[in-house]
Amino acid sequence: LACGGHVTPPVGPGPAYHYHKAADCQDIQTPGAHGPLIGYAADGYAIYGYGDLTGMPVVDECHGHFGAIDDTGVVSYHYHASDEYNMDTDLVHKPYYMGCQGPSVSRCNETISDDYDDGANWCGAGCGSDVCVQPGTSKDALETYLEQMEGGYAWLDSFSVNEY
Repeated sequence: LACGGHVTPPVGPGPAYHYHKAADCQDIQTPGAHGPLIGYAADGYAIYGYGDLTGMPVVDECHGHFGAIDDTGVVSYHYHASDEYNMDTDLVHKPYYMGCQGPSVSRCNETISDDYDDGANWCGAGCGSDVCVQPGTSKDALETYLEQMEGGYAWLDSFSVNEY
């Protein structure tokens, strides 16, 4: 697959370009900085390359998290690419991009269906909490971001959150 993806046949919602693996034709890592924007998921959230402002991304089962995307500290929910991929059934799957549409709130396994990909489980390992926030993220910036959404910052009260 050139650059890790291809255009789907013009059936259903197609044609649409989609990836099967992390792109190998473009630079999707910026050492010492947040990975560059490489696309958008069907749910509208951005997909970024490798790396985060504070190191490796701490991601949920869908392969996304809440965190800053640049030096301004503005927070958003977004996904990250990964260079790891495994389909060994004894291991938790590590998707190149996304395992589901997030935030997963530990419910990714509810998206598995025999009607899609023969019931394949594309969920990642997650961060050990319902909601994953990148370490180093400002609580005030997270609150500002969540206040834009239905339920606001109080939405977090319903879930476990990793230390950040």
